[in-house]
Amino acid sequence: MMRRTKKRYTRERKEMEVDITSLLDILVILLVFLLKSYNPSDLKLDVVKDLSLAKSHAKDLGNKTVIIQVDKKNNIFINNKETTNLVKKSAWRSELTSELKKISDKNKREIAQIKTNDFSSMRKELIKKKEETMERVNIVLHEDLPYETLDKVMQVAANSGFHKFSFIVQSKLN
Repeated sequence: MMRRTKKRYTRERKEMEVDITSLLDILVILLVFLLKSYNPSDLKLDVVKDLSLAKSHAKDLGNKTVIIQVDKKNNIFINNKETTNLVKKSAWRSELTSELKKISDKNKREIAQIKTNDFSSMRKELIKKKEETMERVNIVLHEDLPYETLDKVMQVAANSGFHKFSFIVQSKLN
């Protein structure tokens, strides 16, 4: 009885070839998708409504920091949250300064908290990166706004502790 089962088992056992063509097709599609969606910058920008970016030939990429946006109607947004209006509100400077100081104070508290905890090499890198971006602000203005608007926003940001500016513009293709 045992002989028969062994024979039957050996007869059924055959080498099979695996066709991996479809698997390779899927992998190529995934690779193309990942390459197309790769962004070398850590900045993610959601442009607010009524804001058209200025065109530029600049190639530098922005960093993930505080984002101040001013739309066509002079509404000011900080990190996509509407804060104030340059024209309609007379206290826009104090409102904008207040919001930026809150963000600055929050960043300082986070750095202090990280420093009090474990001071491993990974934490040191995190602190260094946080300190580099602490004084930086990304400014996005509608392309039709005058320079005076940019100047006002930059002055308030500088007085609030954000001394380094990056301007977010739309890349102009050659």
